[in-house]
Amino acid sequence: MSVLEHYFFTVGTFRFLTDPENFINDHFPYLRNDPMSSEMWQLLKRPVTLEEYNKTVKVEAITKDWGVEFSHREPIIVFRKELHIIVKTTIIPIMQIRATLDTSDRISMDAYVATFRDSEDHYKILVRPPSPGVYILKIAGKREGDATSSVPSLVKYILKCTDINNLVKHFPFSYTAAQTFQVCVLEPTYRDLEPNSAVKFRLASPFLAEMFVEDLSLEKIDDYTWEGQILTPKKSGHHLVIYGTTPEASNPNRKQPLFKFNIL
Repeated sequence: MSVLEHYFFTVGTFRFLTDPENFINDHFPYLRNDPMSSEMWQLLKRPVTLEEYNKTVKVEAITKDWGVEFSHREPIIVFRKELHIIVKTTIIPIMQIRATLDTSDRISMDAYVATFRDSEDHYKILVRPPSPGVYILKIAGKREGDATSSVPSLVKYILKCTDINNLVKHFPFSYTAAQTFQVCVLEPTYRDLEPNSAVKFRLASPFLAEMFVEDLSLEKIDDYTWEGQILTPKKSGHHLVIYGTTPEASNPNRKQPLFKFNIL
């Protein structure tokens, strides 16, 4: 029984007339017993050593094409309690950054990583592991105007957490609109809430006209911030969803889901 195979060809321009500063990301020229020629073929004003090369995180080709930069250049990051990674876009506008966290044996820890959009071209990724250990952080992104469901991979880090906060809690679940409208949760910063308890909600966004906890409107206290105290449902097993509306919406009552909290 024969198997019909299909081959698809795509054109990639990353390796054509590539800037040497980008090419050194995943290509280290090496001529045996000729270190001077090896350095020359890097085509860099200041050639890097093999040790420096091995200590630099390797990003996907699309990351360079889009001009995506990361605050951390090392492939292995050692940290205590909480890690902040800044993602900056310089060429192609990015409408979504997605971060996933797994243990070294591939158990999902996505509840302990959150992504916030600080400005049009800056994203912040927060990692707050539940226990010390080794984790794999994968960051993917989607360019503006991309209507497909895929989110291309940008970079992968190995994280080594040496210490944790004693009261580590899940981050609130976020919807895509939270990044689109640069919404930041100021309070509460954890996902699970107690039933029948008064909880103060405080959020910020430069683009929304109104914010709601379910159908309850939050008070706008300045140009970018909303807050209010909400009594959570009496029974566990429910959810609370934060919604927002934009000034440009054709239907001002059409609410966009932003964040979701659990009632335990």
